[in-house]
Amino acid sequence: MTTAGDRWTRPDNVWRSHGPTDPIISCDVDPGLRPPITDHLPIITEVELPVARTSSPPSRNFHCADWPKFSDVLAEKLLLRSPAGRITSKDEFDTKVSTLTAIIQEVIATNDIVPMKKPCPFSKRWWCSELTELKHARSHASNEAYKFRDVRDHPSKAEHKRLSQAMADKIMQSRREHWVDWLENIDARQIYTANKYAVNEPSDFSSDRVPDLRTTVDGAPKIASTNREKAAALAESFFPPPPTSSSIPLSAYPFPALTYAADVWYTGIHNSPSGKKRLGSIAVTRKLIPVQRRAAKLVTGSLSTTAGDVLDVHTNLLPVDLLYHKILQRAAVRLASLPDSHPLHGPVRNAAQRYVKRHRSPLHNLFFTTGVDPRTVETVLPTRRRPNYAPSFSTHIEDNKASALREANRIHDLAPALNNQRPHPGHYLLDHVHSAAEKLHVTQDRLARADARSAAKRRGNPWTDRRRRVIDIQIHWTPGHVDFDPNERADELAKTAAQGTTSSTNLLPVYLRRKPLPASIPALRQEHLTALRATWKKRWKKSPRFSAINAIDKSLPSKKFLKLVEYLDCRRSATVAQLRTGHSPLNQHLFRIHRAESPSCPHCLGITVETVRHYLLICPRYQHERHLHLRRNLKRKAESISYLLTSPDALKHLLRFVHATKRFKTSAQSARCLAAERAHEINTRARQPAARPNPLLHHI
Repeated sequence: MTTAGDRWTRPDNVWRSHGPTDPIISCDVDPGLRPPITDHLPIITEVELPVARTSSPPSRNFHCADWPKFSDVLAEKLLLRSPAGRITSKDEFDTKVSTLTAIIQEVIATNDIVPMKKPCPFSKRWWCSELTELKHARSHASNEAYKFRDVRDHPSKAEHKRLSQAMADKIMQSRREHWVDWLENIDARQIYTANKYAVNEPSDFSSDRVPDLRTTVDGAPKIASTNREKAAALAESFFPPPPTSSSIPLSAYPFPALTYAADVWYTGIHNSPSGKKRLGSIAVTRKLIPVQRRAAKLVTGSLSTTAGDVLDVHTNLLPVDLLYHKILQRAAVRLASLPDSHPLHGPVRNAAQRYVKRHRSPLHNLFFTTGVDPRTVETVLPTRRRPNYAPSFSTHIEDNKASALREANRIHDLAPALNNQRPHPGHYLLDHVHSAAEKLHVTQDRLARADARSAAKRRGNPWTDRRRRVIDIQIHWTPGHVDFDPNERADELAKTAAQGTTSSTNLLPVYLRRKPLPASIPALRQEHLTALRATWKKRWKKSPRFSAINAIDKSLPSKKFLKLVEYLDCRRSATVAQLRTGHSPLNQHLFRIHRAESPSCPHCLGITVETVRHYLLICPRYQHERHLHLRRNLKRKAESISYLLTSPDALKHLLRFVHATKRFKTSAQSARCLAAERAHEINTRARQPAARPNPLLHHI
């Protein structure tokens, strides 16, 4: 190897063997295999160790399988060679299982449906042909430099150094391109994998894995941010920069990663008993607000100066405190529905019964902030009936509404489908229906076989009542709102019952006469979500930005904006968002944030402020484009900003107008300068000591 003074030394390593034979075949250095940007020479030692080698058999990559095609091909093969039929013996069962397994294996063996596994995950997938050529050239230069190692300032040394640096730069570039390509093509399922490797765009790609910006304390995740700059960095780790080719769906962002186990580490924000102070996880909420704001900004493509509440109402994201209240209420209802056999049943009931003053557990805080009473919530059992249970009635569901309506009119019957025996909310009502159907079979069986039953009892023989196949009970599904009289009548009765009105006690089933039904889990969640959205709308109406946004879209907060830009790419959806929020690269906004010398329109002699309204409806510079793309297609509606920015029919004409004016294209430089200056300010503030917190800020 070489030292810092460009002098060659020899390693003093010793190979020692205690065996009777020497296993070393050869030992030498190979300068051609020296890694780039290093002074170590690889020592090639050939050792004879006769060990039997094993090769792993090839396998299929089910993660990348085309499952829709798999289902279609499997259905075709089963239709031709279906083993379905009544099984009467064990041998016949084994034969049918073997046939079914063979059919499935045939479909799996198709390469275009289930491909073979890719190379080892530790292989360098970013390696390319250019790196192979550079490696050969650098290896040759390394051999030449080693040959003339005693000649000072030989040209081969400079050439080897140049090629080594070029190869190192190419490796970094290839890794970065491979990483960006993978990020642009990931789906919602792979976003969690990306979070394990991605943070901000890393400044050093010298390693395959980029460290995460999260730390752990006692095995629990903890946010590493202590100010807005680090919170923004945390947001970058959860929400990587979006590609420019297509829009980013809101479902692609890992919000469950932010709310994981929130019922343990998060306390809902609530008022103190005196009402003068806010209690709960206020500090954590403040640090999470920039994270959610970063996600909403990436989804909408808005500028960094856009207010967080405006971004939330456009993306239909609950504010952070309300979002966590929703998560806590969901966890509280789930815990309240646990059966007696669950280990947490007792602690949950004790925690919900009394809010202790000291040593409060997460369960105490959870049920206190949510107000959920486990005594009024339905219980979801882990198992309902035995695995081989068969319903005592038959269920019929037609393929479409028309067929279902014809069948319903024919039999004039109404009942739900009850074949699902898995635990789920409200299953106790279906269990009562199953029990009632079985009792009806038993009653009819006793009437039909009364003599045989009496004779068996006289002889002392055991007697078993039949619970199925005594009478024909059929359940038929009927579509709603298709003018089917029994269904409409049932809908009216359900609405009446929802308002608190009940039938006479004598007309109710036995299990409904004793006590009122427990609260339904979906009903509790829906009621709580409705209350949260009402609180959100009241908070939004008090925002100083409400009047401007409400003049454009009165439906916010809602999913209307996401549906509006669902099929647009990032550039076009960002343009729509900037025009709706008013934070756009027009002079009025740029002047307000001190990035333009004047708010005036550059085409109106400096006497008119360049607002969104002026740009879309008034500016004479774009009169031809406005007539060509807006007024000729939309007529009078082209004079309404609300219609232009909210209607799907007007959106394509609006984007054509924006593209024809090229105003946003010329303003792109201003936006890039704005982003660069803001990044510089953030980096400058990060190097300065943090300011002392204001003790007067008690509210979010």
